[in-house]
Amino acid sequence: MPTAAIGPITRERYEQIIAADRELVGQMQRIQFTIGGPALEIEPMQPVGGARPAPGEEPFGVDVSLQIYADDRGLSLSTVRCYRFAAHRRPEEPRRHGVSHKVHYILAGIPDDQVRFETIDAPPLDERARVRRWTTGLAKKHVGQLTDRPETPSQKVAAIHRPADDDEVAAQVATDVLRRPAVAANVVADDTARHMVNKAQTTQHKTEVVHDLVEDDAVAAQVASDVLRRPEVASRVVADDTARHAVNRAQTDRSRQQADVFRRETPAGWTVRKIERSRGSWT
Repeated sequence: MPTAAIGPITRERYEQIIAADRELVGQMQRIQFTIGGPALEIEPMQPVGGARPAPGEEPFGVDVSLQIYADDRGLSLSTVRCYRFAAHRRPEEPRRHGVSHKVHYILAGIPDDQVRFETIDAPPLDERARVRRWTTGLAKKHVGQLTDRPETPSQKVAAIHRPADDDEVAAQVATDVLRRPAVAANVVADDTARHMVNKAQTTQHKTEVVHDLVEDDAVAAQVASDVLRRPEVASRVVADDTARHAVNRAQTDRSRQQADVFRRETPAGWTVRKIERSRGSWT
């Protein structure tokens, strides 16, 4: 055990704090299992497929009963479900004093009873503390879950992928990291990634070329008329609020201009104008 100070306090004082806290952790564990027991009695675990039923797998009535129990306890439904599952997988005998309820709950995901009971009695080596013990991180690592503090490259990549599921977030992350030469070099070594970047660059280049060519309004109008005859292009254009508004406004302006020409330049238009003027004089 290292002898260095922990933060601003001595190792001796730190050990005193930990000794007192271990008793509190034990009390918390007993309370959490005490809450899980009645929840399990109110709604026994259902024989749904899989070792660990996923949220929503159980009948609707189960959550209704557990929600009532959770509300009366001042807890969330998810907390009560967690306590209930741990109580189901950890009967009195295999519970271990000094091991947090959270670790019991994580290891409860081990499907085989015998393996699960033996596992909690064989804690792994905590490399930082240089002692054998269960922490939530080591328990998650043992059952293959993502740890709160990823350590290996694969764990870090998995942790990044979760928020990067959003395309906008992923694009910003990619833009930021590709400014680092070493990262860019690794990316272009990936055939698929390089192909996608090249494809995107080609599309962007084509768009820029078209924009340069259609600076003249007459050219732009002709191009727009041509491409809007393609249904897939027209459907994308009308999905753009600004473009659709501009087209609608142009249609309204064109109708007004055609009406003015009709009134000014055709015999029928002259007649209409006379009628409109005579109606105006009557009013």
